[in-house]
Amino acid sequence: MLNIKQKVKKPSRALQYMLDGLEKQSRRRVFKINMNTFGQVGSPALRGAENSKICYGCAATCAVQEIAGKNLTPSAFKNVDADDYSEGLNVRAKVSRIDAKELSDFEFAIDDFRRGGVSILLQFFNFTSENPQYFELKYEILALDICMGSENWREEIPKVKQAIKILKRYRL
Repeated sequence: MLNIKQKVKKPSRALQYMLDGLEKQSRRRVFKINMNTFGQVGSPALRGAENSKICYGCAATCAVQEIAGKNLTPSAFKNVDADDYSEGLNVRAKVSRIDAKELSDFEFAIDDFRRGGVSILLQFFNFTSENPQYFELKYEILALDICMGSENWREEIPKVKQAIKILKRYRL
């Protein structure tokens, strides 16, 4: 079983995995970036047989695939209800060989970050408000105003790279 905290160790590395995963997954024919899902086959907005051959996932899904060295495929989600988070989580946990609870916590931390938050990511890596530098770091990253969506994630990469630099300055 893969342990995210043991492998990744720092939030800056988690964000680098996210960026590397987004770039890698965006080049796959059977995977499309959709920040509205942690992983599903097909899109409710699209119809047709081709739609059922595409796996959709967000920044967190891409980070997890990169960390685990595994690619989600449409066949992994066969017979999984796209609206059932726990069914999808179980598939992602099985494919990535990561404990479902840790996977869920990590996914929510990365998803919160891509929407402009940083607290959940810092807490995931045990950097909390009890640390004297917590609020300084938090507000420095919040000032970047990161908001990665399905259509603009590439444009937000420079901001994420800046956040990585800030985290590294704090040895995170």
